[in-house]
Amino acid sequence: MRRQATDEFLAACLGGDLNRMLELLAPDVTAWNDGGGKVKAALRPLHGAENVARFFAAVLAQPMEDPRLVSVDVNGRPGLLLTTAGRPDTVACVEVENGRITEIRVIRNPDKLRHLS
Repeated sequence: MRRQATDEFLAACLGGDLNRMLELLAPDVTAWNDGGGKVKAALRPLHGAENVARFFAAVLAQPMEDPRLVSVDVNGRPGLLLTTAGRPDTVACVEVENGRITEIRVIRNPDKLRHLS
């Protein structure tokens, strides 16, 4: 169920389908971002489906060099990996309850992504 919700959220993000993103997010979803002060990231946790969906839609609407977004496992949980120009840019993992995403943890800190290739 986690992988299905994650993959459907990925497809909705890639397709810019805000309504589908909202359907997949729990109303009280929280998203945390870690940019390590080195890259753009939300400075505080984002709360609520509307805020989280709009944040992800806005991030993915930014121009990127050769972006690729794929499903991956992150510490045994379903997640997403965004690469730009062939380099890891963002890793996100999700928590799912009752088929809806309740938590998203995003890592953009390049020091923490260095081991990925």
